Amino acid sequence: ITVAGGLAFVANSESGLYILDVTTPETPRLVGRFASRSATNGIAVVGHLAYVADSSGALLVVDVTNPAAPVLRGSIVLSGQTTDVIVAGTYAYLSYNAGILVVDVSDPGRPVGRSFLNLPGYSLDLALEGSRLFVAGFGAGLHVVDISNPLGPYSLGSYSTHGAALTVQVKDEQAYVMTDSAGLVIFAVHQVSSFSVASILGMSDFVWDVAVRNDLALVSLGQAGFEAVDVSDVRHPRRLGAFDTPGDARHIAFDDRGLAYIAD
Repeated sequence: ITVAGGLAFVANSESGLYILDVTTPETPRLVGRFASRSATNGIAVVGHLAYVADSSGALLVVDVTNPAAPVLRGSIVLSGQTTDVIVAGTYAYLSYNAGILVVDVSDPGRPVGRSFLNLPGYSLDLALEGSRLFVAGFGAGLHVVDISNPLGPYSLGSYSTHGAALTVQVKDEQAYVMTDSAGLVIFAVHQVSSFSVASILGMSDFVWDVAVRNDLALVSLGQAGFEAVDVSDVRHPRRLGAFDTPGDARHIAFDDRGLAYIAD
């Protein structure tokens, strides 16, 4: 789920991209839908374009100028599976099988693959800080990639997450990694390529995602809802409370107003 310009873009694992008007958060309203080839995994929105990582192994560029009638502008079909996408400048970065694929999107109608970096494990989730791309590598921990030259990305190192890394968020030189067994692992990443574990906070249920705003981290726990964590002191994160949701809490995003959106 991604929120931009009063719209929430929701990846549906079975039926593509949903667009909701959330300008009035008490009454969100479905305004449009785009049917993708298969399960939609990741979304990045820049201006009037939505970049969709499709599980069939494709990057779709969708024009959402009119959110009620989204239109496919361009695509690139790949041979593997894409799970997440981040866009910076004229390049899209895809978590693609066991690595990172860099796609030139300077012409949204004709995206072109430019480079690929192989990484250990299976790349699941991405976060960007400056010229460093953080990759949650299932079975291989946290990878950090220098993308200052998109045509020649290179690894700055890999770090154990004490469990299979599932998702990653980066804020204020801290990387928040959700793992399948250790829970929430927080890394201090102020050094370019030398990180240290600030803390580990175990979770009682299987974790799905983490979103961070100011000193608050929200952790989705599937059928157990979500948990709020005070991360004002990353060395000593503190549980604030757990909250149930009607369904199966998966992905979380904050908007500029500080509202949290949970794909449930």
